[in-house]
Amino acid sequence: MLTKKIVPNGWPCTLEECPPGMFVTLEHPDLVCFKSEYTTNGKPDAFNSGGEYFCGKDDLIQPVMLVTEEQ
Repeated sequence: MLTKKIVPNGWPCTLEECPPGMFVTLEHPDLVCFKSEYTTNGKPDAFNSGGEYFCGKDDLIQPVMLVTEEQ
Protein backbone atom coordinates (compact mmCIF):
# COMPACT_ATOMS: atom_id res chain seq x y z
CA MET A 1 0.00 0.00 0.00
CA LEU A 2 1.31 3.46 -0.89
CA THR A 3 1.15 6.30 1.62
CA LYS A 4 1.65 9.89 0.47
CA LYS A 5 2.65 12.58 2.96
CA ILE A 6 3.40 16.29 2.65
CA VAL A 7 6.49 17.08 4.71
CA PRO A 8 8.55 20.27 5.30
CA ASN A 9 11.40 20.91 2.87
CA GLY A 10 13.73 23.40 4.54
CA TRP A 11 12.95 26.35 6.81
CA PRO A 12 10.16 28.95 6.82
CA CYS A 13 11.00 31.82 4.47
CA THR A 14 9.45 34.56 2.35
CA LEU A 15 7.94 33.89 -1.07
CA GLU A 16 10.96 35.38 -2.86
CA GLU A 17 13.36 33.10 -0.94
CA CYS A 18 11.24 29.97 -1.48
CA PRO A 19 12.40 27.54 -4.18
CA PRO A 20 9.94 26.71 -6.97
CA GLY A 21 7.45 24.03 -5.95
CA MET A 22 4.82 23.43 -3.29
CA PHE A 23 4.53 25.46 -0.10
CA VAL A 24 2.09 26.17 2.73
CA THR A 25 1.58 29.32 4.76
CA LEU A 26 2.23 29.19 8.48
CA GLU A 27 -1.28 30.60 9.08
CA HIS A 28 -3.02 27.89 7.00
CA PRO A 29 -0.78 24.81 6.79
CA ASP A 30 -3.67 22.71 5.45
CA LEU A 31 -3.79 24.62 2.11
CA VAL A 32 -1.05 23.63 -0.34
CA CYS A 33 0.10 26.40 -2.71
CA PHE A 34 2.53 26.39 -5.66
CA LYS A 35 5.35 28.70 -6.72
CA SER A 36 6.40 28.66 -10.37
CA GLU A 37 9.95 29.22 -11.60
CA TYR A 38 8.64 32.12 -13.70
CA THR A 39 8.08 35.76 -12.73
CA THR A 40 5.71 38.47 -13.91
CA ASN A 41 6.82 42.10 -13.58
CA GLY A 42 9.59 41.07 -11.17
CA LYS A 43 7.22 39.16 -8.81
CA PRO A 44 7.30 35.37 -8.57
CA ASP A 45 4.26 33.57 -10.00
CA ALA A 46 2.61 31.76 -7.09
CA PHE A 47 -0.85 30.28 -6.81
CA ASN A 48 -3.03 29.34 -3.85
CA SER A 49 -4.91 26.05 -3.53
CA GLY A 50 -7.86 27.48 -5.49
CA GLY A 51 -5.68 28.33 -8.50
CA GLU A 52 -5.76 32.09 -7.88
CA TYR A 53 -2.65 34.26 -7.58
CA PHE A 54 -1.09 34.05 -4.12
CA CYS A 55 -0.92 37.56 -2.65
CA GLY A 56 0.91 36.95 0.64
CA LYS A 57 4.15 38.65 -0.36
CA ASP A 58 5.31 39.35 3.22
CA ASP A 59 3.88 36.19 4.83
CA LEU A 60 6.20 33.48 6.10
CA ILE A 61 5.75 30.29 4.14
CA GLN A 62 7.06 26.75 4.52
CA PRO A 63 8.35 24.90 1.45
CA VAL A 64 7.02 21.33 1.37
CA MET A 65 7.46 18.19 -0.71
CA LEU A 66 5.40 15.09 -1.38
CA VAL A 67 6.91 11.85 -0.05
CA THR A 68 5.59 8.45 -1.12
CA GLU A 69 6.20 5.49 1.17
CA GLU A 70 5.37 1.87 0.51
CA GLN A 71 4.19 -0.14 3.48
